[in-house]
Amino acid sequence: AMCEDGVPGCKGFFAVVNERFENLAHQKGLLTAHGELHKQEQELVALANNPQSTLDEVKPVFAQWVAANETHLKNEEDVMMPCVKKMMEGKVNLVELLQFDIMPCIWDRPDFGFFVQHAASTLEKYPDNNPRARVFLHALHALCTPQRWHRYLPYVKAGLSPRLFHAINTEVGIEQAPMPLWAKPDPDPVPTEKAKPMIFAIMRNGHEVIRGMMKDVLISPDVQVFRERYAIFVKWQELHALCEEGGNGGRGLFQIIDEKFEGKASNAGLQAAHGRLHPLEEQLERACEDPRQTLASLQGMFRQLMEANEQHLKDEETIMMPAVSGMAQSGVNLKQMLQEDIVRTIWDRPDFGFFVQAAASILEKYPEGMP
Repeated sequence: AMCEDGVPGCKGFFAVVNERFENLAHQKGLLTAHGELHKQEQELVALANNPQSTLDEVKPVFAQWVAANETHLKNEEDVMMPCVKKMMEGKVNLVELLQFDIMPCIWDRPDFGFFVQHAASTLEKYPDNNPRARVFLHALHALCTPQRWHRYLPYVKAGLSPRLFHAINTEVGIEQAPMPLWAKPDPDPVPTEKAKPMIFAIMRNGHEVIRGMMKDVLISPDVQVFRERYAIFVKWQELHALCEEGGNGGRGLFQIIDEKFEGKASNAGLQAAHGRLHPLEEQLERACEDPRQTLASLQGMFRQLMEANEQHLKDEETIMMPAVSGMAQSGVNLKQMLQEDIVRTIWDRPDFGFFVQAAASILEKYPEGMP
């Protein structure tokens, strides 16, 4: 239920459905249904724990709860499966959705091993003529980092009979560490003609570098890697921000938009938004220096920054892309503009090589189906 309801710092499936399908989960009462079932569960547990209760008294109450829960599951499936199908048809990256908005609700909990072991055991015991244990564990294997899978593989083995574990491992290789999804072969199609440079991609795809780096930070396997990746993210984003704000003799993108579109960047508060992100960044920087912080606590703080930063990127794109399109249509030399007023702000800096290398690496790692 946590994966559906969400927890602080992680949306959960119902919130994803609400965001993408006009509040559908809320309209169908899926979240409130959990509360109604919980009341029945409490009554059932109280009855079962009463030493004076007999099995004959408990069974009919349990049967009522089973009927209510089965109806609830069917109601969820009636909403969930069409939504998942539509997201697949719309090319939504379901792996990332699960990795960043659903599974983080539970998979760093100390009882996640219990979750894995009992799922495996129950799906083997009640397969209903389907390879349910294999499908569930294959999906979990694909979602895990190698470090996380290493941690939970013993629970998989404990939940399955040796016979079924061997069969599943032979079929899909779950005993092996999962290959990171970004490293799986995905050859680019052979181009039919030489690609032409899309000059403004140095800025627009800069946003995809930031998004990729945020994902990279969030899935850090331990505190030390989190600190290292967060430091890279902050440094790269600062350089990108200079291209927008200006410096080193370059006006920066925001000033250009203001000059050509009647103060549109300032009116939208784009530069001011950078300042509003700073307190969240500074809070995380202090937390990274605190040896008492755990990976889970750092990830929780970082999710807040991710949400604020994602909204900021979208706000910028809402202004930036129509403005660039308008300039291109009116004959503005975008290449010259980038050379003299935008990239100029950073490309004589000693860390410009870092800017290039880190961008290239992260865009390869998180291509999102794009070149």
